[in-house]
Amino acid sequence: MNLVLPALFILSLATSLGCSHGKCNNLPQRPTSEEHSKNIQNTQAEVTQGAQVPREETFITIFKDSGEKQCQPKSQIPISKMKTQLESAKIPVLEYKTQNDGQMHIQVCGSTTGELHTFLIEKKYLPKAKKLGYGVWNK
Repeated sequence: MNLVLPALFILSLATSLGCSHGKCNNLPQRPTSEEHSKNIQNTQAEVTQGAQVPREETFITIFKDSGEKQCQPKSQIPISKMKTQLESAKIPVLEYKTQNDGQMHIQVCGSTTGELHTFLIEKKYLPKAKKLGYGVWNK
């Protein structure tokens, strides 16, 4: 017991001093704030040079409730079915995924789960999509 406390003290001292300078275990370290701001500026410059039309001016994300209800595991409308609905209406879908609406929902069977199907389309197809019941995703 008498040797345990000094040994723990020496071990903790060695550990804290071992990584207090430079890189530890040859692992990459977090960039400094100066390096981080340089990387952001370089990335913004590359995007500005390579982009002809900003993405947000050409495309828009639309959504529709997935229909999933609490306590009813198979109540969700498959995202593939909604994608087919859009494509049948001559609306090309560039990207699609299921995501949560980010809202709190009451915990009761039969209530919505907040799961939405989102689709990236060209803005020119928005009026058609709205007629099919889709809304604009603003998140």
